[in-house]
Amino acid sequence: MENNLQRQFALLMSSEIEHLKLRLGGSELVEQLVLLMIVRYKFLDHKFASNAPALGGWEDFDQWFGRVIFGGDLGSVGFRELCFSVLQKTSSSMGMDLGLKKDLWRLWRGLQDLPFEHEGGRQLIGECFESLLFMFAESNFGGAGYSYTPRGIVELMTDILQPQSSEALYDPVCGSGGFLTAATNYVKKNSGASGFKVYGEEVSAGSVFIAKANMLLHGVSEESIVLSNSISSFESAVRQDSFDLVMANPPFSMRWNGNGDADAFEYGVPPRSNADYVFLQRALFSLKKDGRGAVIVPTGVLSRGGVEKAIRQKMLANNNIEAVVSLPANTFYGTAIAANILLIRRARHESEVLFVDASSFFSKDRNRNIILEEGVGKLAALCIGRVSEGDVSRLVSLSEIQANDSNLSVSRYISNEVVADSMPLDVLVQRQSELELQLTNLQQEMSTLVQSVMGRFS
Repeated sequence: MENNLQRQFALLMSSEIEHLKLRLGGSELVEQLVLLMIVRYKFLDHKFASNAPALGGWEDFDQWFGRVIFGGDLGSVGFRELCFSVLQKTSSSMGMDLGLKKDLWRLWRGLQDLPFEHEGGRQLIGECFESLLFMFAESNFGGAGYSYTPRGIVELMTDILQPQSSEALYDPVCGSGGFLTAATNYVKKNSGASGFKVYGEEVSAGSVFIAKANMLLHGVSEESIVLSNSISSFESAVRQDSFDLVMANPPFSMRWNGNGDADAFEYGVPPRSNADYVFLQRALFSLKKDGRGAVIVPTGVLSRGGVEKAIRQKMLANNNIEAVVSLPANTFYGTAIAANILLIRRARHESEVLFVDASSFFSKDRNRNIILEEGVGKLAALCIGRVSEGDVSRLVSLSEIQANDSNLSVSRYISNEVVADSMPLDVLVQRQSELELQLTNLQQEMSTLVQSVMGRFS
């Protein structure tokens, strides 16, 4: 529930961002705002605030900002280096644009006036940072929408997995760190214990900076986020069989270089044209024997043939797939296509798979579909209970799935009324899969063509 301080924060940010985005590019604006939030967090430390240099007018803001950033503790050496890199860009931009310096100074004064020092301020500043990431995603600043999973989906996956204080969670593509902070908050709320551990990998330095800031502002060690490419096992610091939980929202259907340790792909090496099953196997085999996970995947993962079908069949044969939850289109930022949550287990005795059509739990919010707290609770309970319920969910035997050519599309097992004169949903799903593959191939051809043309001028 949003309180008055959060509303004040949202009004301040939305107003000032309108001015700032006329002066800064998307990714740079994101970095500057994140850095401001880090400094505001530092001022919650009474000792630091008492000894911090005094701020005068806007003319000296860049120099003051630099002194504050490097005064007191700021986490690990790696995080300090990231902050310094952003600070350099900030100082350079303010030096070339005095209006920008004045705007950032005004925004800082507004942040300083918000009473985070009152009771609950440390928790609220984390909540406010989450709302700032939402603003970035809504406006797609610097592609931020691709690294931000809607909060309702994050809460749904967290509530289904029910993390415990003694467990460890891994996100191989952690983006802004939303799964890691949500799971940590869940454990604190339900057990109050502090033994819960998280670990996140991210290939983008910009996203690592945001994720580390997110950890810091939620009271979690930012050292749990590392810059690493989880898609190639030899570049990852993560060992197999290491975690109790995995939560991930990998990029959909991206190409990969086909390198990596073949032992990491126990069920088969996926095609270079599509890394979906690279991420899925990465998630599955990082789990301990009794581990469980939730991974967001595009619909094509459920039905594509070739080596991907062979991998899917092995996952089914070994009872690794616990449930498939179909989400409506326009749920995620950066893509309009429908997606699914795969609930996976490293080992289980049951072979049945629960299929869930989650569309009835969502509601429209402008051009997006969102799931609110009540819907999250009901849908999570349905997935945990694993029961067949009308045209919403159905528990399906392995033999029936195999008879359907190991196709995991929810529409194969749950029939909803189809609007007259429209194609059946399973046909549309298949058509979407074909179009996704065509797009991947076109992108590959375009990349080859561009490299060829550039080579002529090099």
